[in-house]
Amino acid sequence: MSYKGSTQVKSWIFTKQELEQQRNSVNNAFCESLKAASGVSDTSNLVTPYEEQQLLFHYKKMIMQIGQQMNLPDAVYILLEEISDGSQSQAGNESLPLYGLLLDINDLVAGNQHSKWLNSSTFTFETIYEAAKKFVLKSVVTDCCFLYHPYQIALACLDLAWPPFSKLLIKSKKDEKKTKKSSSSSGSNKKQKTDKQSPVNLSSPTTTDGNSNTTSDPMAVDVQTTTQ
Repeated sequence: MSYKGSTQVKSWIFTKQELEQQRNSVNNAFCESLKAASGVSDTSNLVTPYEEQQLLFHYKKMIMQIGQQMNLPDAVYILLEEISDGSQSQAGNESLPLYGLLLDINDLVAGNQHSKWLNSSTFTFETIYEAAKKFVLKSVVTDCCFLYHPYQIALACLDLAWPPFSKLLIKSKKDEKKTKKSSSSSGSNKKQKTDKQSPVNLSSPTTTDGNSNTTSDPMAVDVQTTTQ
């Protein structure tokens, strides 16, 4: 299955307006169910969607701090106790778009020694990965995962951790556009020269009333002026 056809793309990527509507509808549904169950009409003491997000942000941050203090490894093992035989699966860095993106850039640096923007950069795999990983952790406590695709988040974290990345890459793209533009303009100039060498009708164009009009055809005017 491709990523475009995955459940994440179909069901878990929203716009800001859609995400806000989802949260409001869930909060309202809970308030209504609580009213029906308890018979209490006043729900002003319940948390609003905004307050709920603030609480989630606080607890997410606390969980991250606990994980950092315990010095958890990047690769962790997940045990599925529901399955009778038990199944162990390892979730490592390879599953992170950021890690794969850095691997690709690392290959580009090694394989493209003549690339201007790569050679003029200060790319170091380990250093940039550690710096970018901090921004990945920060993105976890935000709505990034609901608003943007994983590769977009990875690019944003890489851009924040490695400023020369976007500057040098954008500069290289601009240089490519200039090269293509100059190539296309030179091609059009050659075509114009070829058109100028085509046969010219020396007769003056005639208007509907039969009078000679020597100003409507620039080529005819040039030829007549030169002849005179």
